[in-house]
Amino acid sequence: MDDVKILKGDGRHAVDLAELYRDHTFAGANGPLPGWVAYSPEQFAQMAAAPQVRMVVAEAGGRAVGIAQAFDMVTWGYVDLVVVHKEWRQHGLGLKLLAAIPTDGWVAAELCYLNAHPGLGVMARRAGFKICDGQWTWCHRMLTDAPSSP
Repeated sequence: MDDVKILKGDGRHAVDLAELYRDHTFAGANGPLPGWVAYSPEQFAQMAAAPQVRMVVAEAGGRAVGIAQAFDMVTWGYVDLVVVHKEWRQHGLGLKLLAAIPTDGWVAAELCYLNAHPGLGVMARRAGFKICDGQWTWCHRMLTDAPSSP
């Protein structure tokens, strides 16, 4: 883990991120879920450049081995994805990526995951998210003492 750097997503890892997303998510490993879209390198580059996207990338040996991305919803953030390469899991990298997402201006953050991903629930709890179970699990975390208004 010492050779991993957490960087602001800026598009230079777009090809790696598309491959990581395709190969190391539940949908990629088990066939596409209904409505699931494998983002292209061009889409990752566009998201990295979008002002409403807050993206951080874990880099090791010049390659992306993890990503966390959130959408800025003005007063709160929606964590859209956290993906870590299978060889880099179980070392706290997902937590480091979540912690590195800039949260300035937010009073809360939310994330959602399919219950087929038990490891994401463990990570969300460790990151301080409150869990609301269902087929999809919504998680909520207050970032300040101010009331949330999503």
